[in-house]
Amino acid sequence: MNPSDRQRPDRLDGRVARVTFRNPDNGFTVLRLEHENGHRVTVVGHLPELKEGQPVRFYGRWADHARYGRQFEADAVEVVEPTGVEAIERYLASGVIPGVGPVLAKRLVERFGARTLEVIEDSPRRLTQVPGIGRQKARQIHQALKAQRETRESFIFLQGLGVGPALAARIHQTYGERTIARVKEDPYQLIYDVRGVGFLTADRIARSLGIAPDSPQRVQALIRYRLQEAALAGHTFLRQSELEEHVVQEGVPPEGFQQALEAARVRGHVVVEGEGDPAVYLPYLFEAEVEVCRRLQVLLERPAPAAPPCGSGEGTGSWEAEIALAEARSGLKLSDEQREALRQALTQPVVIITGGPGTGKTTLARAIAAWCQARQQRLVLASPTGRAARRLQEATGLPARTIHRTLEFTYVPGVGGRFLRNGSNPLEADVVLVDELSMVDLPLFARLLAAIAPPTRLILMGDADQLPSVGPGQVLQDLLEAEVVPSVRLRQIFRQAAESLIVQNAHRIRAGELPVWNKPDGEFFFIQAEPEEIPDLVTDLVQRRLPAFLPDLPPGQIQVLCATRKGPNGADALNRRLQEALNPGRPGQAEVTALGLEGEPERFRVGDRVMQVRNNYEKMVFNGELGRVVAVDPEEETVTVVFDETDEPQEVLYTSGELEELQLAYATSVHKSQGSEYPVVVMPIVWVMPALMSRNLLYTAITRAKRMVVLVGQVDALARYCRGPQAVEVRASRLAARLREAVARPDEPR
Repeated sequence: MNPSDRQRPDRLDGRVARVTFRNPDNGFTVLRLEHENGHRVTVVGHLPELKEGQPVRFYGRWADHARYGRQFEADAVEVVEPTGVEAIERYLASGVIPGVGPVLAKRLVERFGARTLEVIEDSPRRLTQVPGIGRQKARQIHQALKAQRETRESFIFLQGLGVGPALAARIHQTYGERTIARVKEDPYQLIYDVRGVGFLTADRIARSLGIAPDSPQRVQALIRYRLQEAALAGHTFLRQSELEEHVVQEGVPPEGFQQALEAARVRGHVVVEGEGDPAVYLPYLFEAEVEVCRRLQVLLERPAPAAPPCGSGEGTGSWEAEIALAEARSGLKLSDEQREALRQALTQPVVIITGGPGTGKTTLARAIAAWCQARQQRLVLASPTGRAARRLQEATGLPARTIHRTLEFTYVPGVGGRFLRNGSNPLEADVVLVDELSMVDLPLFARLLAAIAPPTRLILMGDADQLPSVGPGQVLQDLLEAEVVPSVRLRQIFRQAAESLIVQNAHRIRAGELPVWNKPDGEFFFIQAEPEEIPDLVTDLVQRRLPAFLPDLPPGQIQVLCATRKGPNGADALNRRLQEALNPGRPGQAEVTALGLEGEPERFRVGDRVMQVRNNYEKMVFNGELGRVVAVDPEEETVTVVFDETDEPQEVLYTSGELEELQLAYATSVHKSQGSEYPVVVMPIVWVMPALMSRNLLYTAITRAKRMVVLVGQVDALARYCRGPQAVEVRASRLAARLREAVARPDEPR
């Protein structure tokens, strides 16, 4: 057999007998096909809408499903036009055209014979010659047949460009009858109109259409793509010279870049700011930086109160008395540092409180909450993630929500998402306290500030040594660097926390020192291993050794954290190993396979630990939220996930076209772990790209653990993490400089 023959798809001809299931969102279809010999088979695939009775030709392959038996997996379909009078009548009688049943089908064929379909399409006025068909009916029949043919032609056109069936269904759902014209006109517009289409996909389609690499539309799309990639890496802008370098590498001449950049600026697709080597922004990030500066300036200009806000009752007369009231109501004894931080929180319109593990940020939040209750101050508590919000609620005893839910984010179909709390409808609060500020990206911080109006006070808490947000910007670092917002750094480690080797080592790492490990009855361990040994060791630790060592530990409480997703010791590879160890596939077990955002297959089974990997505003599930799979339907290709670690637990259904938003989460990246706490953390320590080997990455990883840390790997790699730079990652941001320009420092005249 010729090797190329093995790649040739199978062909299957027949008539649609029954459509068992169809998902309108992505075109996934299950149907029964009747052969000419009368036998019926099951066909599955992402297909255009097909009607019972339609003659069709499928291309694909035969497969044996564990549950549903032998079936044909279709990659492409051709709707074969019926040619004989009998075939045409059967086709029309099947209901393929709304309003045409067996009786009317018979009349049509009796009048027009083998030319019936041609008449319907080309001469619809002649249909009125048939009894029972008026002008309106004739127009409806014509439009229905035309729409079917347009759908079929769209699928054939897109598949000819290398577009898969699922994506072809989404594109046609977006553009309808104008699909072919819109794609030919500007394939790069797909990036912005169709979910799941990025620059690389659009570029591949454009190349298939013969669009030149230096065409203006491609260069403009490439500019926006590079800025989007930069935003995904945390940057708010790129210097023009750096952006030009990226674009020229794609075969674009420098003069073509300059022309395209100017055109993109004129069209409002980018913002160019500055002289010489200006900063180039995506508009929403530029607007966010400007909005943060403007809103902070408004809040900071509110004069600080000269006396306690309540002039009568318990504890009045001085700020010292107010602090004593907070201590009494909370049952806490604050340190001098904490008392100063509390005083700033009660007197300043905006304040930042930062500190590492064990320095009492949680205690301070409890004291602030107690004071607000005593003084009947309306307090709003918010955190960037549901898990962090739950911890804040447990610490204070008061309701806490995610920032999105605090701002009453809502999704309107056909319109998109919007925040109901904003400049015209601010939060009704005297005090707003936001925890885990290091995790808050620039656009979300801008939304938060927009919903806060004087005299509401804003208290921002977080650990400045944590990794910056997953999204663009570095809000906490920039606010501290700008020195325009009053801030207090908590440095004292309290006795109980100081006894924790995890806390001790966190501060050692922050100071550039190696941690201490393997003490008797300790909680911080290091197992030396070569890189090729690590996957087996990590799997054995999670599956056997740690559960045996900590028998009181509930299942699923061990989290593997990795510096990167890629490589044999990255999160992707370890997830596959851990899934097979902890939740292996079994004969007859239901599972659904989908392609992730990186194109790698993911298998989902009931019981799997999963993570949402991008914001889905329609479902109100956000990047980094953890859940578990509770139901899998292979036939419909759906997965149901319960997110029960959020501030508002919910059950979410994912169709096949949405499964790319989920990843297995037995192992995850350190970045994705921010805001989380786990009883036990296991982390591979190996040499990775230098940009990831920073102190704050390792610091962030070990501070996620409440009870135990186990590092597995190489001592020299650990030393590189600890003795390298505090943060290798340098993000492009002008927020600090912009703040200094916009807001006078407190000790300077205004």
